[in-house]
Amino acid sequence: MNGLLDFSQPLQRTASLATLLIAAWFLYQPALGGAFMLDDLHNLGGLSTVTDPSSAAQYVFNGIAGPLGRPVALASFALQADSWGGSARPFLTVNVMIHILNGLLAYLFFLQLAAARRFAAGPAHLAALGALAVWLLMPLLATSSLMVVQRMTTLAALWMLVGLNGYLHFRRQLDVRPQPALAGMSVSLVLATALAVLSKENGALLPGLVLVTEACLLSRPVALSSKHWLLWRSVFLLAPVMVIAAFLLKLVPYDPVVVKARDFTAYERLITEARVLWDYVLGALFPRGSSFSPFHDDYPVSRSILEPAVLLATTAWAAVIAGAIVLRRRVPLFSFAVGWFLVAHLLESTTVPLYLYFEHRNYSAMLGPAFAVAAGVVAVSSARLQTALRVLLAGFVIVNGLVLLGITSTWGKPQVAAGLWQIESPDSAHALSFLVRQQVASGNPDGAIVTISRFVESHPEYGYLRLPQLTLSCSIRPGNCLLYT
Repeated sequence: MNGLLDFSQPLQRTASLATLLIAAWFLYQPALGGAFMLDDLHNLGGLSTVTDPSSAAQYVFNGIAGPLGRPVALASFALQADSWGGSARPFLTVNVMIHILNGLLAYLFFLQLAAARRFAAGPAHLAALGALAVWLLMPLLATSSLMVVQRMTTLAALWMLVGLNGYLHFRRQLDVRPQPALAGMSVSLVLATALAVLSKENGALLPGLVLVTEACLLSRPVALSSKHWLLWRSVFLLAPVMVIAAFLLKLVPYDPVVVKARDFTAYERLITEARVLWDYVLGALFPRGSSFSPFHDDYPVSRSILEPAVLLATTAWAAVIAGAIVLRRRVPLFSFAVGWFLVAHLLESTTVPLYLYFEHRNYSAMLGPAFAVAAGVVAVSSARLQTALRVLLAGFVIVNGLVLLGITSTWGKPQVAAGLWQIESPDSAHALSFLVRQQVASGNPDGAIVTISRFVESHPEYGYLRLPQLTLSCSIRPGNCLLYT
């Protein structure tokens, strides 16, 4: 193979993969001094009651994070119950280990996709390694591992990757042993989807992601009749997607209580998400470390599709989707990237009335685009152009690694991070609350009181924050707390 880095030997391939995984591990190390935040205490506080198998089972099967309770994810936390009440380090360490394991699984998945695209061994490895480097070190995905409770996201992705690898493994045998292969594909999908959903509900999107892969990158098996293959795909791939679509439609319109609590209707959420999705894409392409924080409750809601930013975003998505459909045969990697990204966002970026924006929602969504970019570079026929693109991709990965290091270094210093995040999101009540907690924890309750007072003065709609301000004031000056500001 001409060009940079010809990985023709298994030892070279193994060494390069190990080097990348180890590099990712070290880049995440500075963040291990981070803190609990947002939903961590709400979902993990029950760990304080876990003392034996009976109390552990009660904790695992009484989860409140989602409609199914997410027991698989909670079981992973229950195994660390002895560490609860101290620092977040043990939990963050496990989170990073899961991310590295997901990296290995992602590499195997990318390698099988490259093989399905008929890449030779060396180019297949290079495509898989390049895709892994883009995905594993992507700053946009850092919050998935650095927010303790988002282990639910990364565990769901782990089971999805297990399912994708199992599916592709058995699918390669379709033309030789069709019936056993179909059985293996079916079992892989069903078991992996179940375990992923019990980690976090967006694991239900696994059949949809397989459907995108089938439509864009894989050839129809020749050993099965069209009718038989269509029936199998309809039952195991299309039907689950239709169930999800029906669920999403059923949520519209929102109950007035939901509208009041979230300050947006279903329509307003949908048009806002058109902007959000482009923000994710820009965050992946042009990462800015200071913008990747846990707090985005101040993301502006769009009220009309005629707003210039919304009109541009929706028009652009319509054009991209139309292009992906039209070019599915001629530019399959582009169609695959678009389809994968949008399907992976079906639950969290459409009608479910969640907060509008969170970077961790891209954890699985960026797998497809990462492979499309790397495979596209490797597939270029011109040696000179391919060399230039590989250098460009390597530079992009290096920049991502440096930005990631900046992010993890900031997250590992909660008191410093709290101040930076409040500056980055001055209208976020969650960022304000985290800053106040860090000020109190560092022995500066007076500063916390001033912080609350200034925030409420400029955001009178958060007047309820005067209550914790008063509580702090009374704890400092019991005899004069009502006058202390």
